[in-house]
Amino acid sequence: MDIRNQDTRPNNQANLTTQAASSNATRGYKKSKVAVGIRLAFVALLFSATILVVALVLYVAIGGPKNEKEYVDKTKVQAVFLNGGQVYFGRIVNMSDKYINLSNIYYLSVSQQVQPDEKKTNNQQQNITLVPLGCELHRPQDNMLINRDQVIFWENMKDDSSEKTVPGAIKKDTAANPKGHTCQESGTSNTPDANKP
Repeated sequence: MDIRNQDTRPNNQANLTTQAASSNATRGYKKSKVAVGIRLAFVALLFSATILVVALVLYVAIGGPKNEKEYVDKTKVQAVFLNGGQVYFGRIVNMSDKYINLSNIYYLSVSQQVQPDEKKTNNQQQNITLVPLGCELHRPQDNMLINRDQVIFWENMKDDSSEKTVPGAIKKDTAANPKGHTCQESGTSNTPDANKP
């Protein structure tokens, strides 16, 4: 019988037990390291989510997207362009997702000369005039509700005093007729009677 072999077996078992204990300690250390890493990741994620929610609340409360009504400049005239090509000029009083309420309304009227001048046969004269709403045959009030599905777009117009521009012509007409227009009694014309007080 070999004594060396017997002596080494208990040492091998002791070494195995020590290695197993060491291995279990290493696994426990690795598990605790992983657990700490997961906790740190969870805290970082929670912190990031909190910052994101606070930023979103501040964005909506302070500088969120504007409502379309906030783009209307109450000091200026607006132009509302409709699907059929008609354009109305006036002041947007109110708007919703269903309609635009327009007041102090004007529109453009285009008329052509029936009998052209013989000297100007190459160029037909078109007469474009700005007409205030209200003197038409059916005598509408100076207020209009326009369905939103008929509106292509609307815009604020520049403040201009030149009579050759729509805002300037509206400003001049409003100053000349502070109480509104008096329409011709015939009912066939859509122009205001300039001779009436």
